[in-house]
Order: sequence, then structure tokens, then C-alpha cells
Amino acid sequence: MNKVYAVADLHGMYNLWRQIIESLDETDTLYVLGDCGDRGPDGWKIIKEALTDPRVVYIRGNHDEMLLDCWKTEWRDNYLWFSNGGYETWDALMMDEKHEIYLMQLARTKLYHCYENTEGKKIHLSHAGFTLHENDEIPNSEDLLWDRDHCWDWCNWWPEENPNDYVVHGHTPTRSSTFKNLLYGAPEQYELNESATVIRYAHGHKIGIDAGAFSTNQVAILDLDTLRDLTIEIAE
Repeated sequence: MNKVYAVADLHGMYNLWRQIIESLDETDTLYVLGDCGDRGPDGWKIIKEALTDPRVVYIRGNHDEMLLDCWKTEWRDNYLWFSNGGYETWDALMMDEKHEIYLMQLARTKLYHCYENTEGKKIHLSHAGFTLHENDEIPNSEDLLWDRDHCWDWCNWWPEENPNDYVVHGHTPTRSSTFKNLLYGAPEQYELNESATVIRYAHGHKIGIDAGAFSTNQVAILDLDTLRDLTIEIAE
């Protein structure tokens, strides 16, 4: 099939992860935009599978970075990570005798990747997202992991010089107060899909795909060639 997809912020929801993986062909590619771990019960399990599946390209998120920061300090500086749901991931990895191998793999993952799709569109992939400016400058690592201010760039400005560039990101849930406030302030600039799992803004050139999996039991999959989305959910 040679399909290319993106997903973000699974946060320990293994049932959703398995539905995604089992739907892929051997020739497909899945860009995971970080934060497979924390909050939910099976984050470490998803991280390991994502890092070892040849179809997956893992792009690091802020929760991954918090995990690595704690590892680098021999687990002493863990308050920020644990207060953001990291304890479940830590508990599972400490039971894994091979956790050092996976952490080294995670540390080698990228923060940004540009995919040129079958229609010649440049898809800029990162965890937090950013606003593309005329000089095509990519933000620093801190912003690629953490920034939400770019969501407010008024009025969802997009450079006319880049009509074939798109930014796809996670990090900011589509149902979050950030997007709710923006939808209220400038509803004509934002488009939510029917399931409220994908938001398109900046004249359609930014696409947020953090469906808030841990609280919604839903995840959004984006086809990077067609830019069509699909919502997967856990049946109650």
C-alpha cells in the first residue's frame, strides 16, 4: 500500500496503539509525533514497540524528553515528569532489565522531520508544532517540544510564499482550552473534524492531531499524502 500516516500523544493507551499497528501494511510508514508514554497504564510498552517497529519513525515529544532528563540524572530529578503522569512509565521501565537499550534508542530520535508527500507538499512534522516563516527557519528544540504560543499567531497567519507547506503536530489537545478559546474568538479560522480529534487552522496549513487519547479513548490518524483523517476509538 505504501501509505504514510501520522499519530500523536497516545499516552499509554495500548488498545488504541494496537488498532493502529494492526491496520498497517508491511510497506506503510507511521510517524509517531511523541508522547507514547505517561498518564495511561501502558506507555512503556508502546514506546518499546514504536522504537522497534521498522514501519515507525519516532519523533520525540516533551514527555519523552522529561523521561530522558530523569534518566540522565539517575532518576533523581523526577518531580516535573512524575507530576505530569510519568510514574506509570517509570514503574514499568524499572521492571524491564533492558530499559537502558530502549532509552538509548529514544535519545537518538529526532525532534523534527519534513516529509514531501505524493502531491509535492512539504509536511513539517514535530511534537509541538510551529509557525513557518518566510525564511523557513525551524524553531529551537525547546519550542519543538513545548511551545503552544504559536497556536495564537494572529490571525493564523501563514506566509504566502509557502502555499505547499503544512505543519502537523500534537501536544495541544484539540479539546483543550487553548483551542476552545481560539475557536470562540475566530471560529472562521478553525475547523474541527466531526469527532473533534483533528483541528485545522492557519488557513488549513496547520493540523493538530492530539485527540487527548488518555481522557477521550480516541486517537486521530492523518494520511500525510491525502491529509485526510481517521478517528479510532475504544468501544465501551
